[in-house]
Amino acid sequence: MSEQRADPIEQRIARHIAKTRFEDLPAEAVRATKEHVLHTTATVLAGSAAPGSAEFMALLAEWGGKPESSVFGWGLRVPADHAAMANSLMGHAQDFDNNDDRIAYKSSVCAIPSSFAVAERVGAVPGRDLITAAAIGIDLGIRMGLAILPQPAHPTAPVLGPYAAAAAAAKLLRLDAAAIWDALGLAMCGSAPAGASTGGLSYSKRYLAGAASRNGVFAAMLAARGFRAQRDIFAGGDSYYRVLHGRDGDLGVLLDRLGERFEVVNVGPKAYPSCRYTHGPVDAALALTIENDLRPTDIAEIRVTVGARDYQMVFGGEAGLADKQQPRSVVDAQFSIPYTVAAAVTRRRLFLDDMTEQAITRPEVVALAKRVVPVIDQSFDRWPNDVKPSSVEIATVSGKSSSRRVDYPRGNPRNPVAFDEMRSNFLECAARAVHPLPRDRAERARDMIENLETCADIRTITELLAPR
Repeated sequence: MSEQRADPIEQRIARHIAKTRFEDLPAEAVRATKEHVLHTTATVLAGSAAPGSAEFMALLAEWGGKPESSVFGWGLRVPADHAAMANSLMGHAQDFDNNDDRIAYKSSVCAIPSSFAVAERVGAVPGRDLITAAAIGIDLGIRMGLAILPQPAHPTAPVLGPYAAAAAAAKLLRLDAAAIWDALGLAMCGSAPAGASTGGLSYSKRYLAGAASRNGVFAAMLAARGFRAQRDIFAGGDSYYRVLHGRDGDLGVLLDRLGERFEVVNVGPKAYPSCRYTHGPVDAALALTIENDLRPTDIAEIRVTVGARDYQMVFGGEAGLADKQQPRSVVDAQFSIPYTVAAAVTRRRLFLDDMTEQAITRPEVVALAKRVVPVIDQSFDRWPNDVKPSSVEIATVSGKSSSRRVDYPRGNPRNPVAFDEMRSNFLECAARAVHPLPRDRAERARDMIENLETCADIRTITELLAPR
């Protein structure tokens, strides 16, 4: 049994979670975690108005339950695990949540909503403690993803989210190492490796992110009651890696500078509300459009070079190209290079108002999207990160052309989104909530998150995120 192993890896990680304090976090980890909190809270607010959210909230309201924690944007208070589920679902709904380019893992959409939900349940939790819990949860989820072999892996929020949520929740519940070990073992019962549809009218992808958070929070609360769990989590025959990936993980990655380096610093907020694989082409097309002062009528064709994987995923392959050039739904548009590039070139930006049922039918965008064509370069598939390079060539009706390659799309730490853009995005997202937040309240919430380590009680923030 794993309990008989000498200092098992599960025990070492549980001890790390139990003993880590705010004072132990490097300054860059504190900064990055606050940026993740700011951006994730914004995406939750924006997602409160996304298709599917109202139906989900109606079910939560019907269920009722102890009013422990807030559903952002709605003013609904529900049990903590339900609030975590709702806020993660909404945070993932617009495909605007933070993405780790190395492994395509959505690193914050489970850890941060779970942290807020449990902190409200506990009561009087200072911002320093929420930062610590979120940083720990984000770090564990990313490390688990980086340890999957072979790399680059593609772990989704439903697969790793329960562990990130459980770690953050366990920290805020002040569980000891033994109970944290149980919480992580119980979280493994909630990993969902399938069902994340990225096309048509399906909202299952965003639901699975919510389910992951609910599973992680519930696991931590159950462990706090003394409920025991499987001991083999990271190593052994029944471990996460053996069961879900068919081979042992690289356990050295899980322990490498554990407690010294927090992986949150290697992930930045996304620049656009769409699949990460569309971001390089959007970056390149926007830069060429602005540099050459192009209008859609100036453009004869936009040739986007991608690897074979991205040709299938976000160009639709040979059979699905026409659907990507004229999306049937917002979900299709979020996962379409032709649509996102055409919308960005037409409006010289790509934001949430481009991802509505009305926006995706705009004649000028649809016309340009049909002139966005794929070129395949299989060498791009050998790029070590999950997010691959891309290049764009814009040919004009006058016979001129210009091109640009992007290896690291905006939002990657090598090409970060400016902090001022994060701040303005927060206000724009708050204005697009199902019950739009008044600007003064949105600004107060934003400013408090920016200075989260000085906040005496995070409930002063969550109160601002509810409609009046």
